[in-house]
Amino acid sequence: MSLQIARLNETILMQQKLLDELEYISRLMHLKQPVTIEEFTKLLEMMKGGGTKLIFTEQGVFLDGRDTPAQREHGTKEMLDKLGVQLEIA
Repeated sequence: MSLQIARLNETILMQQKLLDELEYISRLMHLKQPVTIEEFTKLLEMMKGGGTKLIFTEQGVFLDGRDTPAQREHGTKEMLDKLGVQLEIA
């Protein structure tokens, strides 16, 4: 029983650290401050270590006809693929 409690406490601590980091990044974004690669990578590593999935939602409005949803999706996929490669290297 004490082993289960210790694991639960460890999980809670890890989730609290992740929540703190998410709040920090959220605050930066709300204030329109830049988020560094190091800050974003730290957040992703914390999420990866805790078994957390990154869910990315992008919303767009295409009023001028210069960009299509397919083009945006392609560009976003390429950037996330590059991020994935970098995270595997790290």
